[in-house]
Amino acid sequence: HLALGKSILKRELLAQALDPLKRAHTIAFIRQVSGISPQHETPRSWRRLQQETSSALGHTLFELGKADEACQIYEMIGVISIDKMLDNPELLHGYAQSLMATGKTESALPLLDKVLLLQPDNSCAYLDTARALMSTAPSNPAPEAAYHRTVMLLQQKLPPLELDNNEDRPSQDRD
Repeated sequence: HLALGKSILKRELLAQALDPLKRAHTIAFIRQVSGISPQHETPRSWRRLQQETSSALGHTLFELGKADEACQIYEMIGVISIDKMLDNPELLHGYAQSLMATGKTESALPLLDKVLLLQPDNSCAYLDTARALMSTAPSNPAPEAAYHRTVMLLQQKLPPLELDNNEDRPSQDRD
């Protein structure tokens, strides 16, 4: 089911991929809970399969605008526990994005910090962190600190913007 779902995702048919991904996720979850699996599989391979399935399903739900459902998928595999946080940056980032989409931005910040620890060159995670910091600034006791951290993150990881003076500047002569 996972291979079918991923194949459908490659064609960018998110809604059609949902059913096989949900089935794959259910199978992986049942395997973990019951401990039943083929003899050639190890508990580590179960976890890897479950993480891969949850990542694909969570991301698909998020992209379809179903962030609440995506959060539930991520929470089922234990991403939510910060002290036992997974070392899977795709899962962590997906969960953080889903949390932000559901208005739980403050909860997303520790996840984004962990993503940046695991993938220091992940520019999308830096942008999401900056967005989260800026959106929490009004409730943040130190909004200036949030602003400065945002600027620092962006300066560290984003390449300087280079514009070609002739092509990228809006012209009054163009229609």
